[in-house]
Parts: sequence; C-alpha cells; structure tokens
Amino acid sequence: AVVSTQSTGDYAVDLVQDSTAALLKLETLSSSGVVLDGHCSFSIDVVSLYDSLNHQLVFDALDDAMESCREDWTAQFKSWLKDLLKVSFDSAVVQYDEQWYSGVDGIPTGGITSVDAGNISVYFALKKLIYSDPAAMEIILLLMRFVDDMTGVWTGTLDDFNIWFEKMRLLSVSQYGLDFTVEVNSADVWTQFLDVKYRFGDGKVHTDI
Repeated sequence: AVVSTQSTGDYAVDLVQDSTAALLKLETLSSSGVVLDGHCSFSIDVVSLYDSLNHQLVFDALDDAMESCREDWTAQFKSWLKDLLKVSFDSAVVQYDEQWYSGVDGIPTGGITSVDAGNISVYFALKKLIYSDPAAMEIILLLMRFVDDMTGVWTGTLDDFNIWFEKMRLLSVSQYGLDFTVEVNSADVWTQFLDVKYRFGDGKVHTDI
C-alpha cells in the first residue's frame, strides 16, 4: 500500500497539502498500472472533527508524535508543551445568555492549535486502526488525507470494503470517539476528494476540477 508522504509535518505522513498534491499522487498510482477493473475508490470524512476530539486523544497523539519524531526533546520541554496545549483548551470559553461556559471536550474550530491537533489526532487513530494492520494495508493501494477528508483505492470487492469499514468505524467510535461517513464505488465511477473528482479507466486516471 502507498500512504501519501506529501506532508506538512514528519508525523502525519498521510497528509497531502492541497488538490495539486492529491492529483500528483493519483497520477503516480495510475502510471504504476496497479489499479485494475474491479477495484474500488472511496472517500471517508470524519464527522464533526473538532467537536468530536476528546482532549485525552489529542494528548495521546501528541505523546506518540513526540516519541516518534522528537527524541531530542527533553522530558521537561515535552511536559511544558502539553501544559501549554492544556491551557489553550481550557481557555476556550463561550458566553451565552450572560453566562460563561467552558468546553468539556472538543476543541475550537478556529483555534491556533486546532488544525495541528486535529491532524495528529486523526493520524494517531488511523495509525492504530489501519496503518498498523498488515491485512488492511495489503488491500488498500492508496490512502491520502487532508485534515478530516480521506480518499483511497481498495483492491477488494465493494462488499468486503463495507464489512471492513463498518468494523473499523465502530472500533474508532468506541476507542477514540471519532465517527466516519463513507462513499465507495467501483474505481471507474467518479469519486470526490477536496475539489477534485477522479476515476480510473482505460489505463489512466481521469480528473475533473
């Protein structure tokens, strides 16, 4: 399987930066000749990502990211960074009907740290659910992501995908509090990712922007 490496960081390696990077990945996959008749294309969205992120998931993801990519950081600095992030979350308050409320879970959609927190958290969950599963990665030819939007190519049948996806989704909900919606079709049917539609046919990838 190919996981996109057009990343804005060195932890969440499934990220693509924009539609252009996604098109390049699709063209590379098409040129390799591995997409065959009977394969499937899918798009997956995280449901209400920022509202769904529990703080413990973010901190677990941050711990994993620092352990994986920042071995030179001291324990003191890592602890300080986590404390700083906690202050950011705790400072997210809203006023309603002359009363002030603080969030129990979820993070502000427009917060300075929100996109990075969302990116590493989704990657951490997918790492546990998909990327560490050799059987799944043998069937998934490509998986790329832009924050909470994902797309890829599945070499099994539609029925096999739907069974796998539902098991993965339920596990994600129970373990990480993240739910997903999905659209899956034969690879020769248009699939939407960001502002790009793509399909495979006649030995090449066809795109519409």
